[in-house]
Amino acid sequence: MKISRITLLALVSFASVTNAQSEEAIEKTYPSPANMLSSLIVSPYSFNSKHLNKMIFFRGGESMFSCDHSDKGKLVFADVEGGKVTTFAGYDLPSPKIATEMEPEVYYKKVKDIMSKMKMNNCIDVNLAPIIDFGYGNRSYFQNDKIYQKHIDAFVKANKDSGVKITYKHYPPNKFVELTDEEAESFNAAKMKWAKKPENLSMGYSEVEYGKYITGEFESESSEMINHISKRFDSSDLIMLDNNLYVESGFTPYVASELPQKDEFLSSFPGLIITDDLYQLNLDTVDVVNVFKNSDLFIITSLEDTKKFHKLMIHAMAYDRDLIVLLKKKYDKVQERLN
Repeated sequence: MKISRITLLALVSFASVTNAQSEEAIEKTYPSPANMLSSLIVSPYSFNSKHLNKMIFFRGGESMFSCDHSDKGKLVFADVEGGKVTTFAGYDLPSPKIATEMEPEVYYKKVKDIMSKMKMNNCIDVNLAPIIDFGYGNRSYFQNDKIYQKHIDAFVKANKDSGVKITYKHYPPNKFVELTDEEAESFNAAKMKWAKKPENLSMGYSEVEYGKYITGEFESESSEMINHISKRFDSSDLIMLDNNLYVESGFTPYVASELPQKDEFLSSFPGLIITDDLYQLNLDTVDVVNVFKNSDLFIITSLEDTKKFHKLMIHAMAYDRDLIVLLKKKYDKVQERLN
């Protein structure tokens, strides 16, 4: 009996050690927090690191050689909406406004033909489109007080059939509405705090505007659109959070507020959540921890801001181990969805 007890104790002890070693081995399968975070940043800057493996090109024909990046194992993200927003030169993709004048089937074939060529010639992996906002002029499928849902569906299907992942943007769908004098005053003060000044941006203008959950005449259209596309989501889809300053968040950038964490639609979204370009925001003032909690991928097209975001988050993780646990979950999710 004593021998049996000793044997049992030895086995239990060995099992405990083995389990501890197994847990330690599992722990070691992850890159360092710094490298895991780098792998979630979508940026033109690689820092000669194999971990920062996402690419982003918003504008310009210089991206024609993007297959060079693909050959090196980098994923190519591009903004290909149609019209003037196509990123890659040499393609005649109609703008969403012009698309709404076409039959959905004709539009599908046009997009499919062009996106298939982009996939082959430019190795695009993720398209940062379509627009689902109720504004944005020619860039929007909302025309003549109507949302052209079949054309959004055609665009999405054509991209997916070409092997290109899509990104619904921006969330929540926005319609610029008139602000009260009090709201306008609050917005102007908030924009000075949260967003970069236009003169400090490479494009010379700021894309950060005010936002307000759609109410009134377009509320039903917004709900119908969201319900419609939510039935077609799959785990390879992305959705982009808005940088705009929302009335409901006290004119805090939506992406840096707590609103996304309380959003039932986002919590049930099966794909990846991505930010808009954080270069537009002032990372010295926005809550970067909220930005991190709200998204899986982070677009930053400024080298300075890429380094700043990385530094701020690594510092935050040093004082909050729960953020590292969350980082591992995001890392696993991105690896599963994009690879």
